Amino acid sequence: MNTNGSSLVFILGMLIFAPSLFFIIKMSEGVDELVGFNYLTGHWWLLLITGITFCAIGFSHDNTQEGKLNEKLGRMSKDLKDLKLKINGVEDTSSEISRPQELITPESNLKPETGTVGTPDGNGFEWINSEDGKNWYRAHGSSDDWIEFSN
Repeated sequence: MNTNGSSLVFILGMLIFAPSLFFIIKMSEGVDELVGFNYLTGHWWLLLITGITFCAIGFSHDNTQEGKLNEKLGRMSKDLKDLKLKINGVEDTSSEISRPQELITPESNLKPETGTVGTPDGNGFEWINSEDGKNWYRAHGSSDDWIEFSN
């Protein structure tokens, strides 16, 4: 509950508490002693207890719940910001963990383009080495996609 909500609960408690206390005191003046809980005054006592309870709730505002909520909202806000940056293709440089550039580069950029000419091997294939040290092959003289050679 935020501060405004707890203030409203307190005010509601006071609006219930004050009249009920007033009527209990007025009834007690007639008999010169505090009127007990009976058929005529029972509802006023219940209203008095309800008013006191509402006032107590208004005063016992739980800051820990509000703090947890603000923490969750902060994390959600950061996650949404990161997602928006990813969608727009911008890397968040404020992140605590910085990744090396080669891990960010998509694998398709490391694969040689189909127009690149490789070195023929005499067995009907041509070969090429990419910047990351991988070996690629395809049929000699073709414009097929390059296939990564794995041992």
